[in-house]
Amino acid sequence: MAQMTPQVSKLLEQSLSLSVEEQEALADSLISSLGERVDERLRAAWDDEIKKRITELDSGKAKPFPGPKFAIATWRSCLVPTRVVELNEEPAAEYDAAFDWYLQRSPDAAFKLDAELRRDQP
Repeated sequence: MAQMTPQVSKLLEQSLSLSVEEQEALADSLISSLGERVDERLRAAWDDEIKKRITELDSGKAKPFPGPKFAIATWRSCLVPTRVVELNEEPAAEYDAAFDWYLQRSPDAAFKLDAELRRDQP
């Protein structure tokens, strides 16, 4: 990953003062401007991880993680104290869709979350 120049650091600092909606729009624009530029090492790592997970699911070594259980695990991993809530089916589906949207736009979060979930499993 490229190092940040002072100019980029200043832009980042300014962007952090924007509203969440403005930050989201800015991030979407920046990501879209990358086009098809892909880090082949990252793509290969994801391909390997996907193959490994499919093999683990097919062999029964890994079990699918249901949405509501995933939501509870996510809340438990928060640094701020929270209450565990049970989501009805429709809100749970909306939550899953929103979280998928986030993970698609933030691969680093996917790696971090996967590591956290593996840490919490017996």
